[in-house]
Amino acid sequence: MKYLIAFCLFFFLFISSVNAYPQDQLKECILGAKRSPTVLGVPEASIENWCDCALRLTIDEGKEDIPSANECGKKYFR
Repeated sequence: MKYLIAFCLFFFLFISSVNAYPQDQLKECILGAKRSPTVLGVPEASIENWCDCALRLTIDEGKEDIPSANECGKKYFR
C-alpha cells in the first residue's frame, strides 16, 4: 500500500503537464507574432509566453480567442 501511495505522490509531483495544443501551433503563433509590427522590440521570451498562454486558454480551457489574447497580453506585454 505504501508503494502505491509513493507512486501516486511521485506521479503528481514530478510528471510535467501536457498541453492539448500541438507544438506546431505554438511555433506558428510565435512566427506570426514576430511578423507583427505591434510587437517590435518585445523580447522573444515574452512572445513565446504570450503564445503559450493564449493557446492554453483557447484550446486547453476552451475560452474565447480575443479575451484570452487580451488577458495574456496584459500579463506578458507590459
